[in-house]
Amino acid sequence: MSASNLSRVELGSQGPPPDEVIERIAKALDADTAELLQAAGRVVGGASFEQAVLERLDAIGRDVREVKEAVIPRKNPGADSS
Repeated sequence: MSASNLSRVELGSQGPPPDEVIERIAKALDADTAELLQAAGRVVGGASFEQAVLERLDAIGRDVREVKEAVIPRKNPGADSS
């Protein structure tokens, strides 16, 4: 990670880097990896941040489909339209 990218992360103008980069930063700084991951908003010992976001997006998609199905009736292809 470049110094300019790291600076943007520190200033909050860029989100945290991937878990693998955080792990390398922790090693370079001789810091606790779990602590840095937690500071980055990652679930330590659980799914990665990216995986958690994807799972949440899937859940939102399911919710939207359920609402759509409840609000917009399905057309019955065999029904008489007159």
